[in-house]
Amino acid sequence: MASALPRLVPARLRRDMRARIEYIVRSALAEPLGNLEARLEAVAGAIAEIQPQLNDLVASLDALEKTTAQIPPQVIAAQGALAGPVGEVQPKLEDLRGATMQIRERVDQVYAAVGSIFDGIPELRSQLLAARVNADYAAAFQETHPLISVRVATYNRGDILFDRTIPSVLGQTYDKFELIIVGDGCDDDTAERVARLGDARIEFVDMPLRGIYPDDPRHRWMVAGSPAMNLGAQLAKGTWIAPIDDDDEFSPDHLEVLLATALAGRFEVVYGKMLAFSREAADAVEVGQYPPSHGSWGLQAAMYMTAIRFFEYDTRSWVLEEPGDWNLCRRMLEAGVRFGFADRIVTRIYPHGVRAS
Repeated sequence: MASALPRLVPARLRRDMRARIEYIVRSALAEPLGNLEARLEAVAGAIAEIQPQLNDLVASLDALEKTTAQIPPQVIAAQGALAGPVGEVQPKLEDLRGATMQIRERVDQVYAAVGSIFDGIPELRSQLLAARVNADYAAAFQETHPLISVRVATYNRGDILFDRTIPSVLGQTYDKFELIIVGDGCDDDTAERVARLGDARIEFVDMPLRGIYPDDPRHRWMVAGSPAMNLGAQLAKGTWIAPIDDDDEFSPDHLEVLLATALAGRFEVVYGKMLAFSREAADAVEVGQYPPSHGSWGLQAAMYMTAIRFFEYDTRSWVLEEPGDWNLCRRMLEAGVRFGFADRIVTRIYPHGVRAS
C-alpha cells in the first residue's frame, strides 16, 4: 500500500499533509519542554491528531484498488491490443489529411482553369475598352434625364409581380423609364394582366420555351431566369438598365439615387444596399458594401450602362458554384468595369412566396 500512495494520492494533497505534519512537529519541539520524554509525547500527540485523516485516506485507496480489480481482464487486454493498431492508423490518418489538402488545392486549380475558359475576361476587357471610345458612351454621362430601362424576368408569379414589383417601378420619383418584362416561357395569365394595365411604358415579351437549367435545386436557383434576363437587356432602349426580380421591389427613389450616383462619378455600374427579408428571421437585414463581394451583392440593387450590356448572365455559372448575379459582377470587376456605391437602401428583396407585412 505504501508504494501505491505516491501514485494514487494527488500531489497537492500529499504536499498539504506533509506541510501540516512538519508544522505540528516543529511547533511541538519548539515548546520549552523540560525533557526529551515530554517532547516525544508532544510529537506523538501531533501524529495522533492527523491519524483519522490518514485512516480515511487508506480506506479510500483500498476502495480504489477494489474498483480497479473489478475491471474485466478482457477490457485491459483489449486496451493493450488496440494500442498497436491505433499507433499504426495515426500516421495513415495524417497521410490522408495531407492527400485531402492536395485534392482541395487541385480542385481549386480546376475551378480556376474552368472559370478562365467560361469567363473570357480578355475578350470582355477588349469589348469594354472599345465601348469607352464610342460616342454613345460619352453621351451617356452628359444626359441628365435619360431613359432608363427597368428589366424584369418572370415565370408564373403574376400575383407578386403585379402586387409588389410593378407598383414599385410605377411609383418611382424618376419618371423617364420603360419597363420590360420577359417571361421565361410563362403559361399563366401574365400577358393578359400586362395588357389590362394599358400602360405604354410597359412591354411584355414571352420566350417560346422555358430555359434549360440543371436538375439540382441549388444549381437551378443559381441560374434560373438567365436567358430571360439577357433578352430583357438586349431589348432595352434606355441609356441605363435597372434590373429587378419579379418578387422584389424598388425603393421609391431607386432610379433617381442610382442615376445621380452614376453621373456624379462617371461610373459604369452603380449599386446601393438591399433590405433583405427571410422566412427564418423576424427582422430584415441590410445587405451591401463597397467594394462588391460574394454574398453581399445583388443586381436588383444596381444599374448599369446599356453600353456594356455585352456582360451577360452565364447559365453555366453553377459549374463554378457561383450564383448568376455574383458571377456577372465578378466578371465585370475582373474586366475593369468602374463601380460606384450609394450607401443607402434602394431595394427590398424577399424569398419566393414571402409577402411584405
